[in-house]
Amino acid sequence: MKTMSVPHTLSALSAGMPQDLRGKTEERGDARTSFADVLAASERRVNFSRHAVRRLEEREIVLSPQELERLDGMVDRMAAKGARQALILMNDTAFVLAVPKRTVITVLDGEHAKDNIFTNIDSAAIL
Repeated sequence: MKTMSVPHTLSALSAGMPQDLRGKTEERGDARTSFADVLAASERRVNFSRHAVRRLEEREIVLSPQELERLDGMVDRMAAKGARQALILMNDTAFVLAVPKRTVITVLDGEHAKDNIFTNIDSAAIL
C-alpha cells in the first residue's frame, strides 16, 4: 500500500491554488479592500424585507442612492441610541424598521400613511 504525504499548512495549500484565488482583494486606487471588509460594509447597509420591497413596487416608490445613504445613516444613529423598532419619515414616505437587524419591515407613501396608527415603535425620526 502506498502512502502519500499531504502538506497541512495553509501556505502549502494555497500554493496549489490559482493565483487569482489567493488572498483575494479588490484594488481601489491606493487602498486594498479585503473580502471581509466588503462583507462588513454590506452588513452595515439597510436591508429591505420581501414585504417592504413589494410595497415599494406597488406604490411606485423609488429611492435614490442619496436617500438610501440618509436612511442608512439614520439607522446608524438610532442603533447607537438603542432603538429597536423605529419609524423614519423621509420625503412623504414612512419606513418601519427593525433597527438591530437593519431591516425595513414596511414602507408607506404619504397617501397610505394618513390616518394610520403605528404601534410597537420605540423611536421615530424625521429626515
